[in-house]
Amino acid sequence: MKNLYKITSFICISILFLSCGARVDLDEGQWGDTAYITGVQVFNLDIEDHELQEFYLSGETVPGARRSNLSTFTEVDDVAATLIVTVPTETDLSRVGIGLVHTSVAIQTIAGPKPGIIGDFSGVGPFVYRSISSDGTTRDFTLTFEKTL
Repeated sequence: MKNLYKITSFICISILFLSCGARVDLDEGQWGDTAYITGVQVFNLDIEDHELQEFYLSGETVPGARRSNLSTFTEVDDVAATLIVTVPTETDLSRVGIGLVHTSVAIQTIAGPKPGIIGDFSGVGPFVYRSISSDGTTRDFTLTFEKTL
C-alpha cells in the first residue's frame, strides 16, 4: 500500500512539474500593420420616458437615454488618412458622438472629442484620431463632416 501511495505521488508531482514549463505568448507584432480606421458611426442620445417593466407593476415611467444612430455615409481614404462623414443637413453637430470602426489595437484622440461619448463636432476642427497597430505602426486620421444639400 505504501508503494502504491509513493508511485501515485511521484506521478502526480511529475505531471505537475512537466505542465508548468515555459509558456509561449502570442506575438501580436506578427500580424503586421493594422492601423486603419474603416468607418465612422455618428449617434446622438434621445431622452424618452420609459416604463419600468421588469419587476414593477405600477406603470411608473422614468426618463432615460437611448442611443440613436444617424444615417451617414463615410468616405475613407487610407492613403491620405482622411475620414469624410456626410450627415443630413438638419444634424446638430454640437451634440453628437462618434464610434470608430477600426482594425487596430487602440485608438487615441489627438484633437477633438473622444469617441463613444457625446461631444461638440460643430467647431472647425481638425478632428484627429491616431490608430495604433499591434506592430507599433501609427496612423493619424483626420475626420471632417460634410452636410448633405
